[in-house]
Amino acid sequence: MCAEASFKTGKILAKVVLNYKMEALTGIHVGSSKETFEIGDVDNPVVKDPITGEPYIPGSSLKGKMRSLLEKKYFTISENKNAIEFFNKEYHSCQEEHCPVCSLFGASVTNPPRPGRVIVRDAFLDNDSDSVKTLKKMDIPSFTEIKYENSINRLTAKANPRQMERIPRGVKFDVEIVYEVDDEELFKINLPWLFDGIRLLELDGIGGSVSRGYGKVKFELMNAKVYKITKEGIAEKDFEVKEKNASEIVKEMWEYIFKNAEE
Repeated sequence: MCAEASFKTGKILAKVVLNYKMEALTGIHVGSSKETFEIGDVDNPVVKDPITGEPYIPGSSLKGKMRSLLEKKYFTISENKNAIEFFNKEYHSCQEEHCPVCSLFGASVTNPPRPGRVIVRDAFLDNDSDSVKTLKKMDIPSFTEIKYENSINRLTAKANPRQMERIPRGVKFDVEIVYEVDDEELFKINLPWLFDGIRLLELDGIGGSVSRGYGKVKFELMNAKVYKITKEGIAEKDFEVKEKNASEIVKEMWEYIFKNAEE
């Protein structure tokens, strides 16, 4: 452990911006609380934009699930096999300077707290996607579906019906993830783990009831851009992402941010 570790350099060398299309392969339920209930209301609504009434995926839901999955990955390969100790009874949080989880997402319960380096924006509907256009033609302003389910009492066999509002399969969202570059060594650690987090989300799911088939998604990287801090200002560079794997993209970004700065 590094109790006196310098968790942030105080610099911003660059900002890496990754833009994805996220497609729902099965219905998604990211729930919203209700203050009042009216006759005919759905029992379990999804979270919606109060301005447009359209469903969206909170950045906190994406970031939280990604962190959870990467914590499990880190525990799997870690030398510490004590789950209670590793997860601090709830979730992993440490002062190890090069911890791929805490250096990426931050750690609020450490002393001192350490800020993260990644921002996950709220994901809003891609109104140009075919599925959203179809829902508009069908005059479904909520862009959602209602799924009826039952829980069964094992002793009486009595059914307890419930309604689940879901974002239907085929709907696409625009997802933006921003990584702040302040250290070369951590860049080489964090970026591959960030891409792994996206892949693990695809292999798992987002929202509730994933074990019952909800929340399967697919990500497609549409654009990757680096905003590099220079003496002259902020330089922008787009990176080709089609037919390239994560390692190739990370290598090209590293060369642009760090190698070119040395020359």
